[in-house]
Amino acid sequence: MATKISEQEKKDIEESTEESELHPAAVGLAVQHNELAVPGINIQGLEEADLATIPLPFARLVQPTSKGVKTSEGEEAPVGSFFFSDTNTTLESPTIVILKGKHGVKTFNDMTTGEPVQKKVLAVLGYIPETEKVFILTLSVMSFNGFGHFMAQLKEKHAEACFQYQTTISSHLVENDRGKFYVADFNLGEELSDELYVKAAELYAQYQSVVSTKPFDEKIEEVSEIDPNDIPAEPE
Repeated sequence: MATKISEQEKKDIEESTEESELHPAAVGLAVQHNELAVPGINIQGLEEADLATIPLPFARLVQPTSKGVKTSEGEEAPVGSFFFSDTNTTLESPTIVILKGKHGVKTFNDMTTGEPVQKKVLAVLGYIPETEKVFILTLSVMSFNGFGHFMAQLKEKHAEACFQYQTTISSHLVENDRGKFYVADFNLGEELSDELYVKAAELYAQYQSVVSTKPFDEKIEEVSEIDPNDIPAEPE
């Protein structure tokens, strides 16, 4: 059972809001206890609804081996771009807010044998402020290094939430003995405004449970450590 927010904590949140200096911990606590409005949670009659059932569009990084990935105009999606399933459109290097990242295991059918195989994947819950799109980006193990760099940037800035900053996602081509493929890059940008930060915190509270189930198998196998042998080395 959640601990009830204290009067002192309420006062601290109100004071930080009035001063427009929103501390990540204070905002997170406010969202957790519904002190800030969270769309989809404060709707009467839906208080106990499972938010993991909310449909979100998926995004993917288009690879040279991708087949049949066509845009809304009927053209092949450019390799190295990010393809969004809801609009069948692509973006080359969108600026987003990363709400949550999670490693897990998903079952795919092998392209050669047709047999089911399990692969480690990364699911990123993202938000594009310009269009107010919330989506799930799924990436293969080849992009784990890039996400690791993103986490290192956050640690260097002593961030308390991954959605404190805007992030530009892009890709670059890697070639090794496994072939040619694109990997994702994550470049930390400017810190969010107070207004946008509160919005991001609300979206995190609303949708973070979706990332725990949708991109993975029903029985999720957590990946606590990444095997360095699974990450292909980049060319010199």
